Amino acid sequence: MLVVLAIGLAFGVRTYICNRELDRVRELSGGVDFPQFMGESAIMYGYASQVARGESIAGSDKNLAKMEDVPLAAQMFLGLEYFLGWGYRLKNAIFGSPATDMNTTYEDNPDFSRWVMYQIRLWISLVAGMIFLLLLILRVPWYLAFSGAALYAVSPAAIARYTGQDLLRGEFCMPFIVLAVLMFFWTHHQPRPYKFILLGLAVFCSFAFWDAPQMFFTAWCGIELLRILAGGGVNQKRRHLWLVAYIAMALAAVLVPYHRYHMLLASPLVMVVMPLMLIMMFLVYPRNLVAKWRYAIVIFFGLFLLWRTVSVYGENYGHFMSLMAAKLRFMNVKPSDPALLDFDARILWTPVMHSANWPMTKAFYPFALPFATALGAFMMLTRRMRRTFCYHLPLIYPFLMFTIGFFVLYVLIVRAHVFCAVFLCILLPVLLDCLRRTWKGGRGGMTATVIVILLALSAVLYEGATSYKLKRDYSEGYFKETAALIKWFRSEDVGGVTVLADMEVSPVLKAYCGMKIINQPQFELKIVRDTVEEYLMTMFNGTLKDMTDFCDRHQVQLLVFDRGRSDFQLPMHIYSNRYMAAAEKLKRNAPAWLLAKKPGQLKNFHLINPPRDLAYINNSYFVFKYVSDAAREQALKSATLSEYFLKSGKPDLARKLALAAYVQAPNLKQTYIAWFNAFGTVPGDCLKYLNDKKRPKE
Repeated sequence: MLVVLAIGLAFGVRTYICNRELDRVRELSGGVDFPQFMGESAIMYGYASQVARGESIAGSDKNLAKMEDVPLAAQMFLGLEYFLGWGYRLKNAIFGSPATDMNTTYEDNPDFSRWVMYQIRLWISLVAGMIFLLLLILRVPWYLAFSGAALYAVSPAAIARYTGQDLLRGEFCMPFIVLAVLMFFWTHHQPRPYKFILLGLAVFCSFAFWDAPQMFFTAWCGIELLRILAGGGVNQKRRHLWLVAYIAMALAAVLVPYHRYHMLLASPLVMVVMPLMLIMMFLVYPRNLVAKWRYAIVIFFGLFLLWRTVSVYGENYGHFMSLMAAKLRFMNVKPSDPALLDFDARILWTPVMHSANWPMTKAFYPFALPFATALGAFMMLTRRMRRTFCYHLPLIYPFLMFTIGFFVLYVLIVRAHVFCAVFLCILLPVLLDCLRRTWKGGRGGMTATVIVILLALSAVLYEGATSYKLKRDYSEGYFKETAALIKWFRSEDVGGVTVLADMEVSPVLKAYCGMKIINQPQFELKIVRDTVEEYLMTMFNGTLKDMTDFCDRHQVQLLVFDRGRSDFQLPMHIYSNRYMAAAEKLKRNAPAWLLAKKPGQLKNFHLINPPRDLAYINNSYFVFKYVSDAAREQALKSATLSEYFLKSGKPDLARKLALAAYVQAPNLKQTYIAWFNAFGTVPGDCLKYLNDKKRPKE
């Protein structure tokens, strides 16, 4: 019953936060009821929608430029998409399909959008129930165990990213990671064959649906190695548990297409860290600590040399290592001079993976973390408390190390708060139980229990009050303009049209308008990073000739220029596209400058103005039809022939040629005149005619 209550509390709090934020987005969108998924969330939403419609996503995606020959499962994890898509189909099978008269101005199925937010929110809320069960397995009293679950339900660090408003791999994968921890301790406490199987499945699923478990299990192995090298014992149960986990990792590396493509089998975790720990567990060595360290060092260097000899792992994850090296080099402060960083560090060191600061830390950890720190220090004051703490250290140790380790990582990469929050919610009840046991061993048993309950309740209430007050920052979002852009494009049926846009906007246009995109935020593949780098460098450091060459190579039809992220002012914003391109001194002949300042005067880029009622789109975006030099030449020939055939008494052929000319080069005076003479009307916006179905009869 308490497990269900913990899950329900977590779900209720996240639902409240999500609905509150969606109301704010609706207000910022001009009253439009359209909960936009942005960035990478839009990519996942699009594929989940395909699964919900019964479409296959097993092959490659023709709407991802330059990736048409790479299976989708090799480019990204697809578990979340199947989970949401099949979940929706199951919901419809049980409760019936939604009404068919839904408003599809902005999206194909608003009911699906609402459902996926509900489904993923309920799924991540399972973690609260697992924390409660894990604390019971650790023999923490039920009321303190429930306080840990409740703390996870209301903590800002636990809620910030996982409310269902965004679709994130971590939302789907975190329950598997916590289940793996739960099964490890439960199986170690009471070994059963089915528990080993569940542990293996949890580890396998963790790796099958996200790449962050590599970091988590590397940290866990490191913690276990330190325990062994500090003199900790190893029993048969522990050996078997880690062996099962390793087999599950190896199977994921072999069976999951993403990991085969990215060579998880050649990763440091699979080839060095985990084998080192297992060898140290199974090795018959002297009890002397010096001998243990000697064995560990020799084995480590042997495995490391083997890994360096055969590994091809670094290419796909080298960008992350470049980011971490830069953060350490510049003391976690992004330099104002972009030339001091390489492109990988510049493009990754953004709000998605930014560094922590003091105001942010106070918001994420208002009470539980400083309280747990003070409580641990307090327990060192007296001999009795120190004795109790040391007695329970084998129980406290892993969660203490996890909390410290992931907090340090949070300082470097804020997103690590999702891991720190989980283990902090486990650590604090364990520390409170140690305090209770110390006091209970004295004169005041009931008093100790009441005090620790009040302390736990204070932590839950304070963290919950902070979550209630905190709100997301939408200062960088253009919800109203983006919604209008989607409305406009959908009304013109631009599905399949190749669009060149920033990687923040491209996924949105792909998900909601069915467009083919060139830039995307799936950065693990080097070809994707190289394309984004070439685009930004060309846009801010190249010339119009360089940009037309880029557009020709990628067969661009439309260009959506993001005015808001151009950042032509000084000082240059460290998260702007201009910074990413290291264009501190922007030339007046750079494409970005010309597209922003002279949009109607460019030979190869024809500015398309939105409909009058959506004119505010231009506040944030300019939309251009790309007109290549070859297209201009061909359009001029078609326009000349149209005039000839019109005079020759062949109006049908004249209309056909006039249409072709205008579609190819709408900014040529000759094509405009040819249209007017052939059809007797002023031509409509060229966006209407990019799709054959929208063209007038010839």
